[in-house]
Amino acid sequence: MRWSHLVCVLTLVACDDPPKPPLVPRDGLVLHDAGRGFLAACTADTDCDSGHCAAMAGGKRCTRACSSTDPCPAFTGWSCSAQLCQCEGTGKQPGTCGVDGDCDGLADKEVKAETCNGEDDDCNGTIDDVAPGTSGAKLYYRDADGDKFGDLNKSKWLCAAEAGWVTDNGDCDDSRADVHPGLIEVCGDNVDHDCDGLKEDPDVCGLTPIVVSDVNDPMALSATLKTCGATSGIAKALDITELVAKQDKTAIKYTVRFAGSPALGPTCASYVLHLGTFDKAYEIAYVYRPAGATFCGALADFEVFQKGKKVATAATVAFNAADPGHVSFTIPKSEYFPSLSTPTYYLKACSNATSDAAKDLTDCTSDSCETPVHR
Repeated sequence: MRWSHLVCVLTLVACDDPPKPPLVPRDGLVLHDAGRGFLAACTADTDCDSGHCAAMAGGKRCTRACSSTDPCPAFTGWSCSAQLCQCEGTGKQPGTCGVDGDCDGLADKEVKAETCNGEDDDCNGTIDDVAPGTSGAKLYYRDADGDKFGDLNKSKWLCAAEAGWVTDNGDCDDSRADVHPGLIEVCGDNVDHDCDGLKEDPDVCGLTPIVVSDVNDPMALSATLKTCGATSGIAKALDITELVAKQDKTAIKYTVRFAGSPALGPTCASYVLHLGTFDKAYEIAYVYRPAGATFCGALADFEVFQKGKKVATAATVAFNAADPGHVSFTIPKSEYFPSLSTPTYYLKACSNATSDAAKDLTDCTSDSCETPVHR
């Protein structure tokens, strides 16, 4: 018998056992009391306040009673069986959310703010659902119509691109793939195809129309498409000043005017009319060399190329040797319209002082004048 107890007996003074240490909170559900409470190490049931010592991951530990109102730790591995908390963990799993593999009453994985690392850092069930401004993340916009341009009003932060989401937010109608920045405006349909805020762009749809004004003179009307003006430092025979067009139902006559008369020598000069799409991917070239074999040798006086390949043509060409003069190309609509996908196309006239036929298709070595045309 301890002396303190003996004193109590002899003096008839009421004495109690020494007070227990206070309960210490662990995770809201777990409590310890001087090593005998829930999850304290034990070897036998008598070691535990609850009277139950159970085998768990890492050794035996005291368990406790459980019920619907007093549940066990809410992690994978724990269960309430026979009204006692049981843990069947197989070891700590620091990379898995919501698991208590070492049966210590705490989640093995620490919950952190989400980052771009391919993991569910905040353990909300979604990988890389980052907050705005997270390092490595970008703001993406919904691209419902698949035209590579997104809707400014529908966005989310992503660590990597996802199908249906893009970084460009310039689409003004995400339900139509034929509407997005960079497209050619289609005139007459009251739709803003290029998303510039205008349904009928003046630079495309406000052109001087080339129409037939007199059925008795089907090519009478002359419409100036582009005035380029004289350029200093360029020979007048090669200085393009104006593009003019006439048309009837079957053909268009394009006239290229110069500051002087067309070059008939002493070098091989060529005049080229390019026709193509609005992104200036010219597909057809009409090449005319008025100097002929005298100065151009074996090069043909007039030839047509489509995408760099020479093709047969029903077009005709003529020139006016006056000062100032011009060269006119009369081209059947059926010859080149089928290759142009929209009613708006681009026209470019070039002058070259070279006998290099390849440059006629790629360069404007002397002068050029170009303009959009709406047919």
